[in-house]
Amino acid sequence: AWARRGSNAVALAVGLIVRQSDRIETELSSKVMLIFNDGNSVVITERSVVELSQFNFSDEITKRNTLLHLMKGKVRS
Repeated sequence: AWARRGSNAVALAVGLIVRQSDRIETELSSKVMLIFNDGNSVVITERSVVELSQFNFSDEITKRNTLLHLMKGKVRS
């Protein structure tokens, strides 16, 4: 699985911090679990492409906002 940052591709590994606007791409027989600052998680299944459009986290639950753009495949949240 990869995080595309503009024209660069970074191989995903446990502990890697993803950034707003990264595009996560998974291949056959791969999946990725993203764990957000607030403890929520998203699983991106094989052969998927997801753009991390927006991350806004605050200590106040009413001020948290995450926007994922599913371009291909499936996610579980």
